[in-house]
Amino acid sequence: MTYITVFGPSLADCLKEASTPVRLAAERCALHAFQLSKGTDNIQTSQKFITGLDARRISKFPEHSDDSEDSDNDLLIG
Repeated sequence: MTYITVFGPSLADCLKEASTPVRLAAERCALHAFQLSKGTDNIQTSQKFITGLDARRISKFPEHSDDSEDSDNDLLIG
């Protein structure tokens, strides 16, 4: 959270991206970068950069559901 003022605006722009893969990746990044699953204080802090509705929606994502190991294997196979 120390560098939130550095990456917050860029991450907020990515959340508005028309490209679905970029937007989904930005949502996962926002969940962890803003620590949205850690409580309402972090959700309120993130609202300087993203809407409250987006922050609350993203905060409900499961923290460990991104299957990042599987996606690396898909790149090698595909």
